[in-house]
Amino acid sequence: MPGILTSGPDFFPGWVSILFSLGLALGIVHHLPCLIRGHSNRWFHAAHTAMALSMIYMYLSMSYDWNWLPATWQMWFFVATSVAITAWLLVKVLRRQPVNFLWILLLIQQAAMAYMWYPMMRWNAILIFVLVSWFAIETFGWAANLLPDDTRMVENRNWFPYQLGTEEGTADATPGCHTGAHLIGSDWKDRTLMAIMALSMGYMFYGMQLLR
Repeated sequence: MPGILTSGPDFFPGWVSILFSLGLALGIVHHLPCLIRGHSNRWFHAAHTAMALSMIYMYLSMSYDWNWLPATWQMWFFVATSVAITAWLLVKVLRRQPVNFLWILLLIQQAAMAYMWYPMMRWNAILIFVLVSWFAIETFGWAANLLPDDTRMVENRNWFPYQLGTEEGTADATPGCHTGAHLIGSDWKDRTLMAIMALSMGYMFYGMQLLR
């Protein structure tokens, strides 16, 4: 057991990777009901689930030298999802349809995942600094309940429009899944899991940059 908890390079001992993996796994469990039985926003939850699975693999590969899934495959997967989300957002804008701000945050995360799987020795230090800073801000924003959710539209949200209009949606029969305009609730579970995702990504960029 001590070997399992301490194996791995600097910044990625086993216990760090295990803790982050457990937190990300909780996020997957939280998304599963909406992913399996949800209707209006299944793709939103699928994207977060894919991110969490990829981050778990990356953390455990850093500590335990997993190499059975090529990094290139994952990089191109998230390139594809980033392109798909960008195209979808452009269609919405061209049709003058409102876009929930949380989809824009998701696009940033998907693009960051693609870069995370890009060969580390080719990383740009300035871009890594920007990404680490962004995910630190996002982590604090979710933890402090400052970032936009979909159930409290006015309370401490006046500093930024949480969505570009009022996106129409239909009722969802799955408990815990939201309508077309509602992706993330304001309860502590949603905010905590979003904060864990942001923190795990920021720490991964930080640790890998220092290992270069």
